[in-house]
Order: sequence, then structure tokens, then C-alpha cells
Amino acid sequence: MKVIKFNRCLYLAYCVFSFLALYIVSVKFTNKTGTCNFFNFISRYSFSSYLAHIWVLGKLMKIMQWSHENILLYGLTLWLGTSIAAPFLMKLITYIPFTKVITGKPSSNALLLKITGKTGFGQSV
Repeated sequence: MKVIKFNRCLYLAYCVFSFLALYIVSVKFTNKTGTCNFFNFISRYSFSSYLAHIWVLGKLMKIMQWSHENILLYGLTLWLGTSIAAPFLMKLITYIPFTKVITGKPSSNALLLKITGKTGFGQSV
């Protein structure tokens, strides 16, 4: 087997052009408001979703007990399902009063806001 010798110039060119290509793709994505809004929603709850993704992943694996013939499809489906389910779960949790400790976001509970005039932990609106 013939080994290709490392070439620093080619490596640096690869890094620069990869960065530029990813930048162009991200600019194209941000021009589409639907895609940008979806990623904005996921990023809003990213830390709390990160904390809950193991639990969500375990639940999804129990639901999707396929035969593992196509492991790539199984992995991609689990990744996509977890990426969507975890932020939505965190959004639902924000409707419970005083969950800022869990999610990092103020409570979305409109009933608590109407009764007390405060969101969570004494924060007035």
C-alpha cells in the first residue's frame, strides 16, 4: 500500500476552502427564514436539550426497536429525532412554573403571569 506524504500547503488550503464553503452554505441557510427560525428554536434550548438528550435518546431507542440492518439510517433517525424531540420537551417544561433552573429560560406560564404578575423567581414583566 502506497502512503501519501503529508503536504502542509494542501492541508492549509483544504482548511481554508472548507471554512469558506461552510460559510457560504450558512449564508444560504440564513437567507431562508424557515430554516433560520428552526435552528434558532433549537439553539434557544440547546444547553437544556443537551442535558436531556440521553433520556430522550433512550426513550426513542425503545420506541424504534428496528432490526439494525441499516445502522446508518437508524443512527440518522435517532439523531434527527433527538434533535427535534429534546428542544420541544424543554419548551414544554418551560410552561411549568419556576423551571428556569432546569431550562435556563424564564417560565412561559401565562397563568402564573396573570395571577402574580411575575414570571419566575420574582421577575416582573
